[in-house]
Amino acid sequence: MVTRVPTWRGPATDDDQCVELGDIGWKGYSLILRLRGDRPSPRIIYLDGSALLMSPSLPHEHLKERLGRFVSEVATGLRLPFRPVGQTTFRRRARRGGLESDHAYYIQNEALVRGKDRIDLRIDPAPDLAIEVVHTHDATAALEVYRRLRVAEVWICDRTELQILLRQKNGRYARSKASAAFPFLAAGEVLDWVQQPQDVSEMEWQNEVRDWVRDVLTLRLQKPQGGG
Repeated sequence: MVTRVPTWRGPATDDDQCVELGDIGWKGYSLILRLRGDRPSPRIIYLDGSALLMSPSLPHEHLKERLGRFVSEVATGLRLPFRPVGQTTFRRRARRGGLESDHAYYIQNEALVRGKDRIDLRIDPAPDLAIEVVHTHDATAALEVYRRLRVAEVWICDRTELQILLRQKNGRYARSKASAAFPFLAAGEVLDWVQQPQDVSEMEWQNEVRDWVRDVLTLRLQKPQGGG
């Protein structure tokens, strides 16, 4: 088995900074997690013995924060129970995978983890929704880890597209026009909000989302099924 030498990818300041470590095994992964401690960076995606360490760029963090605030405004405005678990490390040794999402949420299964200080995927459900922002790295490894951990829904977002992926009965993901966690939301609507120009403050942007939830989504949910 060939050991890959750690290499930096994307030297430009507006790129995500990535280091790939090959053939480190589960013990190596656990050691890296201990060395990182409670720091939020680098994010680590572990899959089948290798790890990708990623320090996010400013464009990455902008998309991440807008998506996180959008989800929170929708759930709060519609009074939908949810539990954000941020960048909690989820991992299963038996499934040879682990990672921290950009954001992750319990929505359908919120009641099952409410009040828990520790979530154990051997007995607790995986998050209902995970968000993976892609700027200058791809999401292939992360998506495979989500699949193995049985995350029901993944949003993959870059500056031009948001994909909603739903886990199927066969364990694979399929693209969907609408969210399962928020079935009244279409991918295009979410993308339209996070793509809005930065010519207003983020506070103003968030207030506009809040108003839209109140004036549009609330009425949408009150509308009888089938229209009319």
